Amino acid sequence: EALGTLGRADDLLALARDERVDAGVRTAAAESLGKLGRADEAAPILLSLARDKRVDAWVRRQAAEALGKLGRADGAAPILLALVRDEHVDAGVRTAAAEALGKLDRADEAVQARLTLARDVRLGAWQRREAAKALGELGRADEATQAWLALARDERVDAWVRVDAAEALGKLGRADEAAPILLALVRDERVDASWRKAAAEALGTLGRADEAAPILLALARDEHVAAGVRRQAAEALGKLGRADEAAPILLALARDKRVDAQLRWQAIEALGKLGRADDLLALARDERVAEWVCTEAAEALGKLGRADDLLALARDEHVDVWVRLTAAEALGKLDRAGDLLALVRDERMDPDVRRTAVEALGKLGRADEAAPILLALARDERVPAGVRWAAKEAIREINKRTGE
Repeated sequence: EALGTLGRADDLLALARDERVDAGVRTAAAESLGKLGRADEAAPILLSLARDKRVDAWVRRQAAEALGKLGRADGAAPILLALVRDEHVDAGVRTAAAEALGKLDRADEAVQARLTLARDVRLGAWQRREAAKALGELGRADEATQAWLALARDERVDAWVRVDAAEALGKLGRADEAAPILLALVRDERVDASWRKAAAEALGTLGRADEAAPILLALARDEHVAAGVRRQAAEALGKLGRADEAAPILLALARDKRVDAQLRWQAIEALGKLGRADDLLALARDERVAEWVCTEAAEALGKLGRADDLLALARDEHVDVWVRLTAAEALGKLDRAGDLLALVRDERMDPDVRRTAVEALGKLGRADEAAPILLALARDERVPAGVRWAAKEAIREINKRTGE
């Protein structure tokens, strides 16, 4: 590299040609030679190194990649294609040779190379997948379809690769060929539940919701399946327009003490995304579940803008006080000054709920509506000390906002 920086092309050429020198050094020398405009001399050396079975596979890979960077297709393309087709050559060398063909703008050879790799069942699934993707990027939809179809049908390949391949087929407009493969994966109980779920989701995106929904429903209901997969299956059902079937499962997961807290929270969030206000209200009032679950349900109601439900929760003496406080805070976030004032005026209201409503009013800065009531509260010695203090703080907050 230093010789290249110094522009010592003749020295680099001597190094690259010297078979007594380490193959890696020769490759680096030839690549540097190419950067100095001596590609005609560098290319044969790199080709020779790429073909030499005595040379370490990593060095051969580097030589093939360097050939692509030289941009000299004459003489290189047939040899690179031969490397790709040689099943005895290291997979990395074959992949590098295919990439080099693409960089040399030899579209026909590049397509042949990628198709060869994609069809070779002895290669790793990842390499076959990348070859199929490259065919699509080269604008060769028919060849890409062949490659993806071979991957999707190959039962020796991991399920996630087959699902990915089937989805790619769907994007290429080959849903009729993708759907049977996905259905087979979904129905195969030997396949991990998470990939069966993914296959069912993919079916849904292909417009086969009627076939996907029963399978997703079965997965979501199966208590032997991991809770995370069940939640995802229920969410997928919701996306397919089957909210009525998804909601009871999500609700059950949110209530289940055996389920991880993060997953229970995600189930509540999913209920919110489905717009299931009645289910969230029932959860917020459920005395059998943990207090944090109820408060999360109340917050989800706030995100849905369900002010009437929040006001009812804040007033409900049978509901956990923290849920009532959360409901009052949520009313403030919805700018519901009238509802907050109603809570503040109610002398029978729990002091903490009134205090929270007072604080929320202060944050809203609605001076015309709030100030007279807050001032009366602050002065009334019959009012609990915490509420009076909150009223004074709210007045200060309103004054700051109005500049008084």
